[in-house]
Amino acid sequence: MALKNRNALKTLFTGGVIPTKENYADLIDSMLNRKDDHFFGVWQQGKRYCQGDVVIYGKSLYLLNIQDVEELVLCPGDTLPEDDQQGEMQQQKVYSTQETAPADPLCICSDIPPPDDKERWCELQLEVDDRDWEVVLDEEGGEPLIVHQIRARIGMGTDDPGTRLQVSGSAGDIQADPDGSNPTVSLLSRGERACRVDWSLDETVQYLTDSLGYAFFRQPKPSSESGAKPKGMPAPTLLFFLTEEGNRPAAGVGTDRPKGILHVEDEGYGRLVVNHRKGNEAATVLLVNCTDGGNGHYLLSGVNQNYAYWQTDASQGLRIIMGGSYDKLSKEMGQGLTAVAVDREGRVGIGTEKPRSKLEVTEANMGSVRVDFSNDNVSISALNERPRPQRPATYHALGVDDEFATLITDAPSGFAFKAGRQTAEGQDYAVDINQGEIVGYLTRTGRLGLRTPHPPEDFDLHVNGHQLSQTAYLETNGKRIVSDGKLDGAEVLEQLQKLHPIYFNWRSSANAADAGRQIGFNAQNVFECFPELTRQLEKDKTVAYGNLTAVLTAAIKEQQRLIRELDQRVSDLEEQLHGKSENL
Repeated sequence: MALKNRNALKTLFTGGVIPTKENYADLIDSMLNRKDDHFFGVWQQGKRYCQGDVVIYGKSLYLLNIQDVEELVLCPGDTLPEDDQQGEMQQQKVYSTQETAPADPLCICSDIPPPDDKERWCELQLEVDDRDWEVVLDEEGGEPLIVHQIRARIGMGTDDPGTRLQVSGSAGDIQADPDGSNPTVSLLSRGERACRVDWSLDETVQYLTDSLGYAFFRQPKPSSESGAKPKGMPAPTLLFFLTEEGNRPAAGVGTDRPKGILHVEDEGYGRLVVNHRKGNEAATVLLVNCTDGGNGHYLLSGVNQNYAYWQTDASQGLRIIMGGSYDKLSKEMGQGLTAVAVDREGRVGIGTEKPRSKLEVTEANMGSVRVDFSNDNVSISALNERPRPQRPATYHALGVDDEFATLITDAPSGFAFKAGRQTAEGQDYAVDINQGEIVGYLTRTGRLGLRTPHPPEDFDLHVNGHQLSQTAYLETNGKRIVSDGKLDGAEVLEQLQKLHPIYFNWRSSANAADAGRQIGFNAQNVFECFPELTRQLEKDKTVAYGNLTAVLTAAIKEQQRLIRELDQRVSDLEEQLHGKSENL
């Protein structure tokens, strides 16, 4: 036979179905039998109880346990178990340690004392293995606290609970329902407009209400002066309010009238609104200055399908300020280092709050870079603003007008062009203008020096290297030069005898790599013969090889004169010899 619960038993005895023997056996085995199970409910005065019977007395369960009875005793009228084949056993046999057994030791009749008699009754210590009871110990005293796990509907303030637990009062109801798909707790209010809020627990906690929304308050503690009893509690402070408007969620911090999906109100200080209801269909954040001196200025940031933007009506535009540590922030806004400033005219300053151009990047006591659109043209200017006694502040500008692109500077030595070093780890060569090798100079007077270690001072064009050209013309007409005499051919020819052409190779310091073997003159040798063909460059001498043409021309002319004279003399001698031969 099987034990069945109430619902299972009900199905065995439904209408139109004839119960079987087994059905009745299941019904009997599933019922509590006082005779077999020894449970007699609430103790009653005068009722007969036998060894092992259990009763309810007060708020506890008690077991009848007579100390001098060692085994279970059969009362008159009891029958032996069916499997007991010892017919010799007497129904009224008593197992006792006493020499003389009582007249009727099998039963305790009406003269039995109540269960508070500790000699005959013992209070049951319930086990929890069957999960019908749960024992919780008191943390302070260690006394057991017994909680009975019952499956029933409990109502407090109502005789018709709608859930497993319902507490009803004048203000409303509290209902707890752990039997659904998810455990649920519900609050119901009474009044002209009844409202309800439910929350249930699954993988997430779900809240549902038909009220205006969810409000969270903080009730301050009552205060009293001079020990006097306060007249009443102060009004609670609204902390958070969650609602919906136009099928869109809305949350308010410090306000119960949120103007956006999030509205933070700090009275006397400021207001923050996310996605303002009166926005332009873009995701926005609105910050309003509500202080007395704030004039209601706002800062609006947002993003739409095309761009992100900042907008303000503050009198001096926008600022990005770098502050110190959070603990050292000043109570006044705007304290710190201004990293970026944008004024109301759209001028942007980095390192300055008052940009002088459309864009100005400034480092105090160092310099500035400006992008400017004034003066009718576009220009980018770098300003060195750390003047020294011998070197005032200087600038370098790059711009373009209707016809030309222009480089302009007031630096005293003009322009220097360099070949920078290769990028290396740990080195920021890209912004170090003092590194690199000089490629060329362009002085304020227009002198050009290429690959020279110093700006050109003695030459209009100073090339420390090779020069390749097809034709070079010198403007040596009467408008440019004044003749200072002619070269003496004989003297020139004599001096040329002292010149010694040589083969040579450039040293590495000359920056003439891959030049190969060269032909020329030693500058000192040229100076000794023709000092006019040399010029001193610091400690070194230079040779004007192009001007050697005039020297060579004078020498050739002198040689040609000498050749003509020799030819004439040879002719004269030949004529004389011929005349003598005829006379002979």
